[in-house]
Amino acid sequence: MTPPADPPPEPAPLPWSWSPAGPRAGTPPAVLAQLHDTVQGLLVGDGRNGRLEGRLELKGEVLPGVSVSIAQVEGRLEVDFTCSVERSRLFLTQALPELARTLAERLQTAVLVRVQTDDEEDPCLVEELAGT
Repeated sequence: MTPPADPPPEPAPLPWSWSPAGPRAGTPPAVLAQLHDTVQGLLVGDGRNGRLEGRLELKGEVLPGVSVSIAQVEGRLEVDFTCSVERSRLFLTQALPELARTLAERLQTAVLVRVQTDDEEDPCLVEELAGT
């Protein structure tokens, strides 16, 4: 009889320096590992217009130059992708209709998803509303 395999090692902690609380107790190790592989940092606090907002900075290997902001506004979820790398912006713009539809279906709420550049003079804003 072979002894049971050792459990997988715990993933290194995420850079939760932006987060006031860090990950919730009881978060499954697989979820923490996936977050560790994709998220560079997390900020939770007052966003635009004083609303509570979460912002994820994605690692460059995932979608280079992408910041994701998430807030609930007037009963719907708003997800903003701000891109400093054109290739990432084009990828997200192409995926936008399916992404908005899938989020709305899975969350069972109205969702507005926006993709734009980080250039204030030419944001190339594209948005999709789903689940209305």
